[in-house]
Amino acid sequence: MLTSNNIQEKSGADPIGLRPQSEGFPQRAHHRGGPTELNPLPAEGLREVLTQVMSLRYGDQPLFRRQYHWQAVFRVMVDYHWCNTGDYDRFGFIVSQIMPEKVNAPYKRDSVKSISQTMFQKPFCEWHYERVMCGSRRAYDRMCVLTQKLFELVDANGLKPDNV
Repeated sequence: MLTSNNIQEKSGADPIGLRPQSEGFPQRAHHRGGPTELNPLPAEGLREVLTQVMSLRYGDQPLFRRQYHWQAVFRVMVDYHWCNTGDYDRFGFIVSQIMPEKVNAPYKRDSVKSISQTMFQKPFCEWHYERVMCGSRRAYDRMCVLTQKLFELVDANGLKPDNV
């Protein structure tokens, strides 16, 4: 069961109990042909979202605990037009503006830049598990839960842009 304080793993065909193709997630927020017009960045609100995410649990561990989990933050930024696909410099600047006081895993540019070699480079609505692109099923499931929670918190805090 997903809760704000403790996110439990589920077993079965869809072990996390969600499908990224669910309603409410942007269907295609970036254009592979080039940059999009960016939405204004709600920096203070996003700092609060990151603070909330850092306190979430996944079983008996923090949900956000690895450097590559910054890829989930990047995905939300791209899907909501706060950053363009592949614009790791802008994302690094954004992170410097919204970084909460306490983080479970420090941000490193290379950990996010490696997104181009994974399934997570695609819009969230297009994610599906492929061992070659995602690594272990467990890591993929955790990344899906983290990304979904980020979208939910952004939406719950009234930060979702009108045009996505």
